[in-house]
Amino acid sequence: MENFFKFFGLKDDPFRVTPDIEYFYMSPAHKEVLDSLEYLYHSGEGFAVIIGEPGTGKTTTVKKFLSSHPYEILYAYIIFPSFYPLEMLRAILREFGIKTSPNEAESDLFAKLREFLTQKKEEGHKVFIIVDEAQNLPIETMEELRILSNLETNTEKLLQIVLTGQTELEKKINLPQLRQLKERVTVVAKLRNLNYNEMVDYIKYKLEKAGNPKINIPRYIYKLIYKYSGGNFRKINLIMRRTLMAAYVDESKKIKYKHLREALKTLGFYEERREQKKLKFLAGASVILTILLGLVGTFAWFLYVIATGSKEIASSSGTKTVIIEKETPEEPQINIKHIVLDSDESENKAALSPQEEIISFLKKWKSYWERKDFNRYISLYCEDFKWAGGGLEKWKGRKKKAILNKKFIKIYLNDIKIKKINNSKWEVVFIQEYFSDKIDDVTLKKLVLEKTNKNICIKEERLLRRIR
Repeated sequence: MENFFKFFGLKDDPFRVTPDIEYFYMSPAHKEVLDSLEYLYHSGEGFAVIIGEPGTGKTTTVKKFLSSHPYEILYAYIIFPSFYPLEMLRAILREFGIKTSPNEAESDLFAKLREFLTQKKEEGHKVFIIVDEAQNLPIETMEELRILSNLETNTEKLLQIVLTGQTELEKKINLPQLRQLKERVTVVAKLRNLNYNEMVDYIKYKLEKAGNPKINIPRYIYKLIYKYSGGNFRKINLIMRRTLMAAYVDESKKIKYKHLREALKTLGFYEERREQKKLKFLAGASVILTILLGLVGTFAWFLYVIATGSKEIASSSGTKTVIIEKETPEEPQINIKHIVLDSDESENKAALSPQEEIISFLKKWKSYWERKDFNRYISLYCEDFKWAGGGLEKWKGRKKKAILNKKFIKIYLNDIKIKKINNSKWEVVFIQEYFSDKIDDVTLKKLVLEKTNKNICIKEERLLRRIR
């Protein structure tokens, strides 16, 4: 992977598909959203709503705002938005590190949250709850969030809430059942895709931040990228990453059409458009066939009139030409705290806390995987390891093929959350971005780690959901 970066003179991957505030691009629409969030921060008002289609940068923009106030803002980031009220309250408390027990009543949990918020307000903090993909929230939970927003001192709110979601969120907030919540919303901001000039500027900005703004990308390539991406950030990143990889494999420092075409094929965009063109062609052929059948019918009637001797023949003095235009097919639609672990295998020999031990373990696991050191990679799994397909032996067979047939592998781990199960076992949930010469994948993954004889191993690995 390092050879890929060196080939293009890049210090890092500029086109990652997970949110990366290091490469945040300030389009006019994103500046407007950031200004709106700053207004919310300074005004102390209760609710903000950010609307945007998938891939327009909602999460990145919110994280950019939070990074501007690293000491003042404490926040809970909720990425499982299907919670019902009690589940949501427990999730918020967990995010703030507040311990709860399964038997606690909702009123006790509410009191714990109020005590926490009051303490943090006295310490000078502002507390935010960020709910991602909030269009999936049950109405009862949205109403619970409105009730939480009522928490206040004599002069100001104890809590501010930001809901981000797709266009369905705006429709949901307008439901009669949520009239009181809508009255609390002081900021509604919308994100959009980039126009062509913004997209070109975005790509050049990303390359410059990564160390090389002079990669040779012809104008017609930019035009095609815009045609296939529609200016959507996520699609642009996917197409650019794959196009650069195709050029690297071809040992070309100039981006050519064949590199873009290969990228579109691997992403499924090229084939989808070709199939859509087939459908348009068939639709056009159907119209032409209908016209021809009509002409044949007219001609047959004409012969019939002549044969029967009728003099009442309809005639035309001109010729009518029918032009069928092929429409441009619709572009295909592609449907989290940010931590990147280095691949450095060196470990701190000093005594580590359990959390530091786990992070060190994940660093080692990631390093062996990226280096395709299969024997060391598989040695990190427990003998009684379990996954959806069975036990360790089946996992070995599956992973050996998946790892060793790649030219390179690059992995990013984001939003790492560690939960203690008991004194020797932990649950680790994170977003994993996997990038290789053959596939890109972003998933929400869970590992169960167990410590035996001073060594940590992976006891269970689960794919919770595919993000892209």
